[in-house]
Amino acid sequence: MSAEQALMNFDIKTVYKRWLREFRDVQRSSGQLPVTVPLTPWRWRWFGGPAWDAAFFTVPYAIYNSTGDAEIIRENFDAMVRYLDFAYTISDHYIIDFFLGDHCPPEGCKKCGVDLTATAYYHTIAKTVAACARIIGRDAEPYMTLAENIKAAFRKAFIKDGRIQYDCQTAYACAIYHGLYEEDEIPSAIARLVELIREKGNHFDVGILGAKAMFSVLSQNGQAELLYQMVTNPTMPSYAYWINQGMTTFGEFWNMRLSRNHHMYSEVDNWFYRYLAGIRLEAGKIIIEPIFLQGLDWVRAHHRDIHVFWDREHIEVSVPQAAVLVLGKTSIPLDKGTHRFRRDPAEKV
Repeated sequence: MSAEQALMNFDIKTVYKRWLREFRDVQRSSGQLPVTVPLTPWRWRWFGGPAWDAAFFTVPYAIYNSTGDAEIIRENFDAMVRYLDFAYTISDHYIIDFFLGDHCPPEGCKKCGVDLTATAYYHTIAKTVAACARIIGRDAEPYMTLAENIKAAFRKAFIKDGRIQYDCQTAYACAIYHGLYEEDEIPSAIARLVELIREKGNHFDVGILGAKAMFSVLSQNGQAELLYQMVTNPTMPSYAYWINQGMTTFGEFWNMRLSRNHHMYSEVDNWFYRYLAGIRLEAGKIIIEPIFLQGLDWVRAHHRDIHVFWDREHIEVSVPQAAVLVLGKTSIPLDKGTHRFRRDPAEKV
């Protein structure tokens, strides 16, 4: 849920490495993982399901992308494979309907079935293991085949003529985010997702799994302005509503019930770095690809020695190594140092 933004904000790699080691220590011989470590008497401790267990896969992969260090993959790969063996045993022809789904939606009204979200995460876990296998020189083919089988089962179970079962924001956002639509189907799926958002007055109508997916899906498909309206919508559910109510941390529920210090709705912070400032790290390589929003006069962000600032006319980027700046359809190689460009047309000043 929050590895990317945690790595952007904190020097947390060592903490994550220890946390992953603790998961390996308590992993059952079947491959099953607990919801939390250290283990507690909590009755749900062994009932997370793929959407929760995915952290064991996304965290090391995020660390690898942040640092380029493949050791974190090597340390956890065998345990990842054991989990896939377990996940298959709880699937029904590659469909998993297990435990928590789109947790903590507005007013507690969950519209998306657990079978859809759990299977979507099962697909991403398989793809992540395949990617990790390639990184460390292991055979990726079995995991790609598994991912293809999961995708085929998902599409048969949930997608018909481009429309998706449950017909809600989370269903469309998750299916697109997890790569379960074909490329030529995505525009119509995005159009339906936008309709559902408009029907809610430009509000989020999602729990934590839908929220995780929504930011990338809208930003990558030409709907960043709509997403900005959703984030800044002054009425609940929105992030601006939380701020207007005096919240300084993320809540567990949109209506501010229970915990007021939960990380699970924090994808908006990743959006600031990844899309508004445009800082993207891929296996230690640096790509800067900001989205310029009409509602913002400027954006400033930094991560380690990477600095980005843009206003309505210019963008200034400082990088500690060779990088690539993407402005619209123009890709500009950058050397180490500080660079300043006009935004439109993209030219150095």
